[in-house]
Amino acid sequence: MELELLKHQYEFCADDETRYLALVAGYGSGKTFAFCVKTIFMAAANIGYAGAIMEPTYGMIKRTLLPAMNEALQDLNIPYSFSKSDAVYTLHFAEGDCTVYCLSGENYSRMAGMNLAFFGVDECDTIQKDIARSMWNMAMSRLRSGRVYQGFTTSTPEGFNFLYEFFVDEAEGKTDRRLIKGRTQDNPFLPDDFIQSLLDNYPPNLIKSYLEGEFTNLTSGQIYYAFNREQNHTDVTIQDMSNHILHIGVDFNINHMAGIVHVINGGVPSALDELIDLRNTEVLIQEIRNRYGARKVIIYPDAAGNQNKTSASMSDIALLKQAGFEINVGSVNPPVRDRINSMNGMFCNAKGERKYKVNTKQCPSYTKTLEQQVYVNGAPDKNHNLDHPADAGGYFIYRIFPLQGKPTARVY
Repeated sequence: MELELLKHQYEFCADDETRYLALVAGYGSGKTFAFCVKTIFMAAANIGYAGAIMEPTYGMIKRTLLPAMNEALQDLNIPYSFSKSDAVYTLHFAEGDCTVYCLSGENYSRMAGMNLAFFGVDECDTIQKDIARSMWNMAMSRLRSGRVYQGFTTSTPEGFNFLYEFFVDEAEGKTDRRLIKGRTQDNPFLPDDFIQSLLDNYPPNLIKSYLEGEFTNLTSGQIYYAFNREQNHTDVTIQDMSNHILHIGVDFNINHMAGIVHVINGGVPSALDELIDLRNTEVLIQEIRNRYGARKVIIYPDAAGNQNKTSASMSDIALLKQAGFEINVGSVNPPVRDRINSMNGMFCNAKGERKYKVNTKQCPSYTKTLEQQVYVNGAPDKNHNLDHPADAGGYFIYRIFPLQGKPTARVY
């Protein structure tokens, strides 16, 4: 099989001697394609045996893995069969067949009882660390039947998680594992504006991870590290923006209802007022009417408000809809890290541009949260009610200014 590959892709695909192999690289560096080619090479080396490849979730198998595998098989002109009900490939080589199971990494127990020649995990570092380690340990124990044994993974680096521990921290003096790194800049086939777009939108530490493929600290210390009280401050008030639509991010909590009130001017957002520690959604609705009268308001709520109630009657979002507000919400809340990364990217991107401003005098609780909320055991601290204002502001920012493309909106 002949194929033109980038240097880091070639090193990853050609190494069939190292027992455990990782390709850690930035966005757009060709990781998934390399993962699929690697799978095909390992299948060709293990005719008559079986392997397993995994995505973090079953949904990612359908969205990411299957289209990429089908494309790679067609590019390499490899005949194959696919069982949709079982998500199992059978690759047909001249010398015989190889079976490849497609599994969810978070449901790794399905590997129990399998005898594998190889396994692969795409985007391994996006799996929770303890689950990733248990999954990897089980996969290693299944390498017991084949010609060329290997476990391999491709991922963007997501802080100091499992991949860092296994391939860096625990690798000293061990010859059974190898880490290969790749940068986004190494791929000459990307659109001209791809890298520039990352620089325009991502904060500096994410650029180091998602552009340069380096491990950086993403889950300790101050959460909103890109926020600066002086440099992100604006003296603009709600009254100054009397002709602008109000965009209110809302987090639902009994007795700690939070709303952060924004305007968008010249395509950039400013947080100019806050609604903090209100009892329930009905009180929030009344407070909005008292403060802002007949001004047009769009609400960006916690998606869980479709089911949850802070009042006795209807769901929180149903109450807001009944009150006449336009609602912009996703079917589910964004991943916490995506919401946080979107906010930090707006507070200060890799070029030093601060696009998101806050009137720190009118939003003292929001400002306190942005300055003081930290990670505890890798997750945002929720012990001191600091999370509610930031969550509220984040729901708005993620809906309108997300890092990775605009999500599908549902407007009532």
